[in-house]
Amino acid sequence: MKKLGTILLAGFLGVLLCFDLATADPFPDLSLPGIGSDLDDSGYFYPENEVVNIELYDLAELHPNLTGSSFGFFFQDDPSRTLIELFDQNDLLTSGAAPSSAVDFQNGFVWDLDANELQGNFFTPTDNNIGFYLQYETDTTITLFSDPLLNPENRDYAATYPVLDAPDSFLLAFWLPGATQGESTPLYIEATTGLTPVSVPEPTMLLLAGSFVFGMLGIHRKRKRR
Repeated sequence: MKKLGTILLAGFLGVLLCFDLATADPFPDLSLPGIGSDLDDSGYFYPENEVVNIELYDLAELHPNLTGSSFGFFFQDDPSRTLIELFDQNDLLTSGAAPSSAVDFQNGFVWDLDANELQGNFFTPTDNNIGFYLQYETDTTITLFSDPLLNPENRDYAATYPVLDAPDSFLLAFWLPGATQGESTPLYIEATTGLTPVSVPEPTMLLLAGSFVFGMLGIHRKRKRR
């Protein structure tokens, strides 16, 4: 199944590469002052009680072979990996205003700020780190995750760019990787506030943690022998 998913994703990315990207302009210039370099984070975030999201760019609105897109989040420790949608194919940048939504993590609902109405409810687990997903509809469904380990071949398609004067605000981007960052193709870009990135544990910390665990196992074994 994983091999089939990889083949489908490769075909999907091949279609995108054949698209004339000159029509996919404008999109945010991530080299602008005030935007930092991509964080080397885990792809997960700890949300505050309220998180506000604004859609800035969606290739699905421009690409003739894409019938729609869905962007949202999921909880890291949710075994069923339920996808909670924030924006769909009806949220269009071409309508003249950037689609926006707010998520209330304390009460568990998504609010459509454009229509000023409740969009949906969800259950918030105790440990509520979240990741993001981007889903495209063609003749099949392709889903990319902010956590590389959930993507085919563990590839990293997501980037997090901090807003330098606002520590809880970021640009979240999904990219079609190129040889360099300058050659990468933007698939989706989102502005969000109210998040803290979950960092990747340093190798030394993992080593210390591993040493501690194995040390405890050794003590436990010695006690059993006695």
